[in-house]
Amino acid sequence: MMTEEFAINKGLRQGYALSTQLFNVVLEKVMRHIQINKGGSIYTRTLQILAYADDVNLIGRSTGRLNDAVIQMEEGANEVGLRINEEKTKYEIITRNKVRFRNEQHLQVYNYEFERVGEFMYLGSMITESSDDNTERKDRIMAGNRSYYSVLPLLRSKAVSRTTKIIMYKTIIRPVVLYGSEAWC
Repeated sequence: MMTEEFAINKGLRQGYALSTQLFNVVLEKVMRHIQINKGGSIYTRTLQILAYADDVNLIGRSTGRLNDAVIQMEEGANEVGLRINEEKTKYEIITRNKVRFRNEQHLQVYNYEFERVGEFMYLGSMITESSDDNTERKDRIMAGNRSYYSVLPLLRSKAVSRTTKIIMYKTIIRPVVLYGSEAWC
């Protein structure tokens, strides 16, 4: 049974424990508003959505399909009181035909103009125009070195058992190095 509608005068403040959960629910509603082709894999789809928390990436095979998705996202966001941040939103072209797109610096999509970038960070992994994952591997190794040297005094300590040192390696150092490695070629 539904109750009668009532007015909400104050919302949750940023930083409250419930605000992140509520934001995720609202963003999920917006993402479901976008009609994408559900079947197949990334190779057969014309649009792919990667979303984790407030990080949303739209991957399109054409600017027309991307434009449609942004329009649908804008409509869904307007329904719940969200908006797309034009300053934070960027685009990247990943293609074999570099010559065709070399002069494009901005992308006009719906009412927005997005700036082109050569690389961007998504969930700790660097995505580049050249699809070069050597940079990603080097960054992971450097991060692993930082983790290693941060716990080096404990690893050298004779007061810490070998079993504990192995646990430290498996829980502190190795995950930093291997983060995102499932996506490496």
